[in-house]
Amino acid sequence: MNLKALISAIEKRPQMYNLYDINALAIFLTAFLYGKNVSNNLCIEEQAFQNDFDHWIAKFYDAPLNRRWSTTLIYYEVSEDAAFKKFFDLYKRWYESSGFDK
Repeated sequence: MNLKALISAIEKRPQMYNLYDINALAIFLTAFLYGKNVSNNLCIEEQAFQNDFDHWIAKFYDAPLNRRWSTTLIYYEVSEDAAFKKFFDLYKRWYESSGFDK
């Protein structure tokens, strides 16, 4: 499974992954990507997510660049629940703006 498919599956059924907040989601995705990286199985989109998503989120919110994407979302959204839901929209925007959607 690649990152895009995993994020899509989580968005549809977060309870299946026992993910209910943005911090748990960030840890889960970090572990997923770490496992793929250890096995030399990261695709270009996954490498880009690891390298660029924090900066893209910071630019979106005009926020400092020294924060993780999850921390930035929590800070700028009204609640952790809103940050969790907003992640999926922003991931899709990042994916499209990165040119992977073509």
